[in-house]
Amino acid sequence: MAKHTPGPWVYEWGGSIHRAGKVAKIAHVYSCGAHTVANGALIAAAPDLLAALQSAADYMELWTVEAIPDPSPGSLEALATQVRAAIGRAVLNEEQGS
Repeated sequence: MAKHTPGPWVYEWGGSIHRAGKVAKIAHVYSCGAHTVANGALIAAAPDLLAALQSAADYMELWTVEAIPDPSPGSLEALATQVRAAIGRAVLNEEQGS
């Protein structure tokens, strides 16, 4: 199976999504009215979202398969931080504009 282009990906105004520091486009978001920038941010966050969810799935599998009785608060906190950071890239906040 082919792998996706490694992240991080960047969305630029005008619709271009490319790998950070590179020129070649990965995708282009065409005008969707008010949703264009939000769609671009979500697509650009895809590699981060995938990595965060893979980590979460790995951790949850260990927790359930090996029956870890009390997961370390530090490890759960680190996982939550990674997931929230990925989600933060996918969801527009007021500083990113509209």
